[in-house]
Amino acid sequence: MHPGRFAAFVGGFPVVHDDQVVGAVGVSGGNGEQDKAVGAAALSAFASKVAAGRVD
Repeated sequence: MHPGRFAAFVGGFPVVHDDQVVGAVGVSGGNGEQDKAVGAAALSAFASKVAAGRVD
């Protein structure tokens, strides 16, 4: 942690669409590798919906 500024943790993923950050996914509860895998799956699911023209 960096006093008063920010903390770096595994599990925070920006959601980017058309070169714009449109949201974020936060994952916590597993070890770092598990959190990264769940976050990557969420981003992949979002990308699949965008590719299919369906974001709901």
